[in-house]
Amino acid sequence: TSWVTTRLGNVYRNMGDYHKAKGLLEKALLVYEKHYGKKHNRTAWVFIYLGNIYRNIGDYAKAKEFLENGFRIYQNNYSNKHIETARVQAYLGSNDKNVGNFKRAQELLEQALVIYNEYYGSDHTQTAWVQARLGNLYGSIGNYDKARVLLEQSMKLYLKHNGKNCIETAWVLTHLGCIYSALGDALKARDLFNESLTIYYNYFRPDHVTAAWVMFHLGNTYKHSKDYDKAQKLLSQALTIYKQNYGENHTQTAGIINSLGEVSMLKGDLELAKSLFNQALNIYKQKRHPEAYISLENLSSLFLKKYEQERNSNNIKKSDSFKVQSLDCLTQALEIVTKSFPYDSVHIQRIQSKLKNQNLFSEIL
Repeated sequence: TSWVTTRLGNVYRNMGDYHKAKGLLEKALLVYEKHYGKKHNRTAWVFIYLGNIYRNIGDYAKAKEFLENGFRIYQNNYSNKHIETARVQAYLGSNDKNVGNFKRAQELLEQALVIYNEYYGSDHTQTAWVQARLGNLYGSIGNYDKARVLLEQSMKLYLKHNGKNCIETAWVLTHLGCIYSALGDALKARDLFNESLTIYYNYFRPDHVTAAWVMFHLGNTYKHSKDYDKAQKLLSQALTIYKQNYGENHTQTAGIINSLGEVSMLKGDLELAKSLFNQALNIYKQKRHPEAYISLENLSSLFLKKYEQERNSNNIKKSDSFKVQSLDCLTQALEIVTKSFPYDSVHIQRIQSKLKNQNLFSEIL
């Protein structure tokens, strides 16, 4: 019965009903721990399922606890290079990426990919599964070219073996869209997001968090192409769903708040933008998440706009205070990215360049 309960819990997870899945798996875990003990492979199996549920609902600390439990059991009962151990490594890597522990995430995912390549070969969807996770990680740290290669390799394998209308293909399409968006190709990104969203709507309700995830990124493409009303509408829809799934003070929610702040700034509503950036920044700081640099970089741009407005009105003293605030935000952002990202990250290079340009501008004035 507990075996069926576990399988049913995973079915509900795949359907996107994470809370029902969690309840079933927690019941199953009690039975498995009683009959098999806490160090049995079958118990580890439930730990891992539960860890992924917590990852889906955004409780990354709880996810890490369950996944680490399963990981230790597999290490002891199998080996460090067993395929089951590698699978949990990949889950842990994705979880570390979500909390901003990029260095450990990269290490875990790269180790997992080596094992998957040895076990399944390079022409298998299981290998594609790890490639996509590693590509997603590379995108987060700003290595967009490497991310694009891995995600395109993954997508080719999914299209070849699973076809165009499977969830895995939609998932990779969205991540690939994020890379094209970061590379400045908003139209290509939009096509990929729309394609992904069409597939997801075959499996999930329109108000499901997975659909909202694509809406979020789709909204950003409209922001880049200056269709601010469309961007605001999509981002607001996604934010409502994210708040329901993750809560108001979650880092995933903060990402959309940041994007809404960017739209407000581009529309000229600097006070609303400032409020949204600070709201997101407070969430990131509470969670000690390195993506606080995004809010700080946005605030720097906003203060620079205020500086220019006051300068044009000959309010020199007031304009200088905004310039100081802009530089301070960039300095804080640089401190965060230097600690959290590889030394050659584009995020470090970009913020250093902004600081240099602003300092040179100040010297000229």
